[in-house]
Amino acid sequence: MTTPATCEVPLPNGALCNVGAIGRCSRDGRAFCASHRALRPLVVYVDLCTVCQQSEAAELAKQRETAKAEPPLSERLAATVKRLKIAGVEPVERREHAGWQRPGPIGRMFGRLGTQLYSSLPPAWAVGTFEWEQRETSHRGATDRYLTGVTADGEIVPIGEPPEYRVIEVWRLRNGSDAFDIARMLEQMADEAES
Repeated sequence: MTTPATCEVPLPNGALCNVGAIGRCSRDGRAFCASHRALRPLVVYVDLCTVCQQSEAAELAKQRETAKAEPPLSERLAATVKRLKIAGVEPVERREHAGWQRPGPIGRMFGRLGTQLYSSLPPAWAVGTFEWEQRETSHRGATDRYLTGVTADGEIVPIGEPPEYRVIEVWRLRNGSDAFDIARMLEQMADEAES
């Protein structure tokens, strides 16, 4: 005959609980009783002990504190751009398609289409090529890869001129986590430029 498992969760005095176990923790393999089963409002875990729940809560609190200590991504990017400026790294000039200037009557007579007009945008420090998507146009869901950079105020932007039917303001990074990759790559550029 086998002996039933007893609760292996340590008590404040250091001894084990030793009450009849009702489950085993999937994280550390420790048997636990009903008193040491992990609970949350409206949730009862069947495979988690209170020791692992408390250690997860402590780890989450530590991660939140670390995140609070770090500056927002835009501030981090702007500070890195300042380092690049000081190191003498030149930004890439950007421009946006603003429309067409119609040709005069003689030009129209010879079939001229007109002149494309561009407006200047803040320069950006190029980081790499990333995938961008459109949000609010008839081309919703369209994606393209563009050289991507960071402006002096920490904004992540596509560099270059997209096709005329797209407006640069309605683009966003397809993968939101790319922003952190861009920050890391920009910091590496600044480190290399300073050395």
